[in-house]
Amino acid sequence: MKCQIQGATLAGAMRMLDGGAPFARAAAIIRTPDNALVRVQRWEGDEAVGDLLGDEDFDNFVASKQAFRWSDISDETVPVVPHIAVWILQAGFEAFKPQDDVVAETAGKRAFLTCVRAQASWALVIAVREDMGNPLRDEWATRAFDRAWQHAAKQEWSAAVQVADISFVTTRGLRPERTALYALALEMVGQKTDSEAVLTMAAESRDAAFGLEMRERLAEYRQIIDTIARLHGGPPRDPAPPARTGVRRLGISPDVHRARSHAVRSFYNKAA
Repeated sequence: MKCQIQGATLAGAMRMLDGGAPFARAAAIIRTPDNALVRVQRWEGDEAVGDLLGDEDFDNFVASKQAFRWSDISDETVPVVPHIAVWILQAGFEAFKPQDDVVAETAGKRAFLTCVRAQASWALVIAVREDMGNPLRDEWATRAFDRAWQHAAKQEWSAAVQVADISFVTTRGLRPERTALYALALEMVGQKTDSEAVLTMAAESRDAAFGLEMRERLAEYRQIIDTIARLHGGPPRDPAPPARTGVRRLGISPDVHRARSHAVRSFYNKAA
């Protein structure tokens, strides 16, 4: 259904507050002036398009931790604006981008609406206007990917997996190169089961061409890491140690081979 948003307020959002991801995007649930609840799916101009929810439906979503109620975390009434959504940043995001910087950057893009800070199990819940905020989210994803490569080039795998995770979850949709780097970083810290789960999830949610490119990128990245290790005078990439169980939620082409030497120099220089 479509609904006008004039006079509507933010009732909550479709996401658990204490999920494991460092960043999560939650679709808004809005309450209209005639007291209807709408779970927003998309926007057409200034009109929200979504599913009508009963209060009992909303209560059930909250009880099962599929959603949260805004009034449970804040006394502030938030007027609805076009493209409103909620971003949830867990404590793991803090090392990449401190809370004050997140607020300042979203405000600078005119995306910031309001926020609620640090509770027991989450760091920052921020209501945003996504048509203004998504370019910033894209910047975060790109910067996190670059930083993850810097750590990987230095064989700092614990740091690499944390930042690769941020790049993976802030990327809108899936990108083969970011999925591949996240999977490699998981493998290198001994979480091979998690790594395969990420690759399988990504492959099953996209077409065969995506899966092929993702696997080619993964093979390319393994060769790059081996070469960087030799440049540092250390041993090549060691086989992953035994896998840790439980995931959070969840051949090289000729062109790649020819580009490998350039890629090694590029990533090595980036890490220097």
